[in-house]
Amino acid sequence: MPPGRIGRPLAALAVIAFTGASQAGTLGDFESAAGAPAPAGPGTAGGSGGGGGGGVRVSSNVGANIGGDLTLLAVIGLAAGAEMSLARMRGTPSMYGVNVTPRETGSPDLPLLRLDANHQNVQGDTRATDVRIETGYGPLGVQARHNRFREDEPRDTLNLTYVHGLIRVSATPVFGLDLGLGAAWLHGRDRHDGFSATLPVAWRPHPRVEFRFAPAWSSIQDRWIRDHDISAAFVVPYGSLRIGYRWVGVNDATLKGPYAGFSVHF
Repeated sequence: MPPGRIGRPLAALAVIAFTGASQAGTLGDFESAAGAPAPAGPGTAGGSGGGGGGGVRVSSNVGANIGGDLTLLAVIGLAAGAEMSLARMRGTPSMYGVNVTPRETGSPDLPLLRLDANHQNVQGDTRATDVRIETGYGPLGVQARHNRFREDEPRDTLNLTYVHGLIRVSATPVFGLDLGLGAAWLHGRDRHDGFSATLPVAWRPHPRVEFRFAPAWSSIQDRWIRDHDISAAFVVPYGSLRIGYRWVGVNDATLKGPYAGFSVHF
């Protein structure tokens, strides 16, 4: 083929590639990775030999028994911790022969009402506002968290929202753990929704200092969005100042960066 005829198709492909790249951005890439259905996995092969199949069955049975025992222990521990949380709210002096520290009004643990507001600098020219509200009494609570990501070039927005029902375990003011199950919504060019779980952990080595790790996992279109949030806060009654780092990823697409904000808690 003459050089001129080769050059024209290559130039056209270059223009198409450049145009597609200019329209894609950090938020668009993230939504595409999270919203696309996961490819179907290969079919499960049938059983081959008698001995091999028996070994697999034995291993599966052992694993199931161990998993069942661990699950039972976790449920018992969760129930006992939840009972201690209720005792702290009621001001019960002791339980199971252990002294109970009553929850102080205005403390960040076991809040009757809590509001968090953060501003995050995400990579590139992307920023995010993060608002979380939690309410409850003792071991039972509910939280909603809304994140709005904004990108300058190309101009784009992406919203990520969680709602979780919580079991809150805080036997002392030093340590707290929540188990949350609920739903997640991702809204950009399209809307997607799915199941979500969270497991926030808080540690207060000093009444004025709190460290918090709040991971969440959400399944949307059979793809997992992993949300890791680690922070430190300066705590006073009814309020906190917080700095942290948050990383939200699905496959190779990520939205990550430092943030700062404040909390009010009653």
